Amino acid sequence: MTAPTTTNVAQGNAHVGVQAGVVHGDINFYRVPPGSSPEEEFALGLKYLDGRVRDRARTLIEKAVARGYLTTEVQFYRLIALLSGRTLRQLSDQELDHLEAVCAGLSRLDDHDEWAAGSSVIIHHLLAPAGVAETDRAVKEIDALKQRQRDEIYGHLEALLDGAMQEAMWRKSVALAESQRTAGNRLNRVWKFFHPTPAQPRTLPVRPAAVPLRDQLRAGIGAAAFTLAVVQMIEPFSS
Repeated sequence: MTAPTTTNVAQGNAHVGVQAGVVHGDINFYRVPPGSSPEEEFALGLKYLDGRVRDRARTLIEKAVARGYLTTEVQFYRLIALLSGRTLRQLSDQELDHLEAVCAGLSRLDDHDEWAAGSSVIIHHLLAPAGVAETDRAVKEIDALKQRQRDEIYGHLEALLDGAMQEAMWRKSVALAESQRTAGNRLNRVWKFFHPTPAQPRTLPVRPAAVPLRDQLRAGIGAAAFTLAVVQMIEPFSS
């Protein structure tokens, strides 16, 4: 039997985003449409960042900046995308220079909104060495941010921390994960993960074998006949 095949044909000015024969489950596919604005590139970069595709997110965000789109929100996410899931030691020299340039550029923005506040917390508390006394203050300032900025910091920048601050941030990250367990209709999309713990397997008690009396008699007679036959075979050799 010949396995079924899938044929996709693109002609003329068609733009192919993805080709697939079989797709199991839900997928998210993002692409930058031709002629997209810097704002659209930035928004797509945030989607990649949310999916933890950090390199692609950084590329799109920086493209938007290069095209003149620069706000306090953009600066905040430049920091998040550059530092997400990494320590400062994991940054290359070029990335460290880029980080320094991003931090220096924050002072040239006039807005002092929630995004600027989030960037300030990252620079002054997460990038600078902090003693034990600074831990409580840093956590309090992060908690004082609005939810979106706070969630982004807890969700992406845990690797920057050590010691008491890391433990405090870990607790916050766990709380954030628990609060978002069923976000995005996950209760219906991945319902198997939300079933209660199943009961332990049970075994039925083993019942003793019930052998009918007739079979027991047959077995006894057969054993006696076998024994008699063996004895008769041995007697000629023993005389």
